[in-house]
Amino acid sequence: MSPTLTHARRALHAIGAASMLYLSASAYALTFTEGFDAGVPDTWSQRNDSSPVGPSGWTQGAAALSPAQGGTTNSFVVVNFQAGNSVSTLSDWLWTPTLTVSPDSVLTFYTRTASNPATNPDRLEVRWSSAAVADPGTTATDVGSFTTLLLTVNPSLSPTAYPALWTAYSYSFSALPASVTGNLAFRYFVTNGGPSGANSNIIGLDTVSVTNVVSNVPEAGSSSLMALGLAVFGLCARRVRRA
Repeated sequence: MSPTLTHARRALHAIGAASMLYLSASAYALTFTEGFDAGVPDTWSQRNDSSPVGPSGWTQGAAALSPAQGGTTNSFVVVNFQAGNSVSTLSDWLWTPTLTVSPDSVLTFYTRTASNPATNPDRLEVRWSSAAVADPGTTATDVGSFTTLLLTVNPSLSPTAYPALWTAYSYSFSALPASVTGNLAFRYFVTNGGPSGANSNIIGLDTVSVTNVVSNVPEAGSSSLMALGLAVFGLCARRVRRA
């Protein structure tokens, strides 16, 4: 292959990649993200309302679920059956700092368990609180101010419904009439769980993000960039033919 043609292809690839980056930036605006590089951040809150309560809560990623979905090997958080004691109703909460979401917002997160099918199934709820001060309540069956259930991973505690590989889940806030401020909560909620229960093993949580979807119509900058790419490629092609 001639050097000129190689340069032409490289130029086209570079400008095409730049165009895609421009369009991607136009389509989504990241407003919140957490990769749990150092475990549970100080800005997040947690409470274990399991009954009877156990010795463990949400903590740094464990070897059983490594590597993380993103980042270093243990840059995720986990919770497991030790949130309870004996046979327990597990209700272990982890919630974000205060966020503002709009009808254009989309929540995305990754989760997994250790095996599928699972001998001891797990469940994860994702909830929203619009209260001025978020509070998950005080009992294992209470949800406090987190009254809005956004989604549930494995609602029926099926042995095959919780993924054993990191899997993305999303929720769109498109039904909102306007922007609201509040907190997102991840609740490890498992009945008949704990060390002696039939359910509950371990789950991981990683790469929590909220993005706002905006217009994907190319603006003048992207149109100019695409035109420049075509011009450069045409010039290089003419040089190849003359060679």
